[in-house]
Amino acid sequence: MIDLLDSIQDQELKQYLSEVARANNKIRGDGTALTIGVMGKSGAGKSSLINTLCQSNLCKSGAASGCTRAVQLIPTKIAEMNACLIDFPGIAENGEWDKSYVDLYHSYLDQLDVILWVIKIDDRAVLEDENFFNTYLSNTEIKDKCIFILSQADKAAPSREWDRVAYQPSEKQKENINRNKYRIFSNFDIEGVNVVAISTDYHNGSFKNYNFEDIFDLILFRLNKDSKIAEEISLEATFGCIKREYRKTREWTLSAFQFQQEDVAELLNELGDLESELRDMLE
Repeated sequence: MIDLLDSIQDQELKQYLSEVARANNKIRGDGTALTIGVMGKSGAGKSSLINTLCQSNLCKSGAASGCTRAVQLIPTKIAEMNACLIDFPGIAENGEWDKSYVDLYHSYLDQLDVILWVIKIDDRAVLEDENFFNTYLSNTEIKDKCIFILSQADKAAPSREWDRVAYQPSEKQKENINRNKYRIFSNFDIEGVNVVAISTDYHNGSFKNYNFEDIFDLILFRLNKDSKIAEEISLEATFGCIKREYRKTREWTLSAFQFQQEDVAELLNELGDLESELRDMLE
């Protein structure tokens, strides 16, 4: 069976997830799988995300008319824990498909442990995503399951600066990636740490990925919040999880604070311009 941890290199993260997986199995006892739903618009990169997670070309990729028109269940595991990736039909393929799939989405939402909502990093037309999310996923219990995935991070401006060898963004690209994360945080009113920018590539039979560790970090943090699981893992793993979560939260908070300051400065400039125009009109 496919082990999703094969898609990442962070050995510390693998160790902690392995401990949490064993604890989860002990508590559940019946081998119940962790269910991970993959959702988003057609062409957003859902299939590429799943293929890279599984290190196998299981799903066809393509944006022309939406390749996935029915739910696809992919049995996998995370270390010793059974997991199931559920590939959902893309929203906004056309109005009729969306209507016919609402009941399908509803039938799975309560069963899902994690929802990966995929949006292309350079996609500014996210109204369909927002409408669908606000209509069907905005209640607190379901919203807390959501991790927003910004795909194709290599296309963040300036895309020519992407390091194809190390498969990493330049510093300028990192800044624009963070700006896009802030945009999604603002548009969807979610915790910013739950927005992850990734990139994937398949060439000559092998997969490359950028930042997949962040996806698994968030899965780890969710599982570790279960007090029963926390009681079963070692102190090293417990403190390791807390340390990783603190670092992620701190990084995001500092980044968001910078963008909020810029927004305030821009607003003040606009107000200043408006004041000048009013004075000119009154003189």
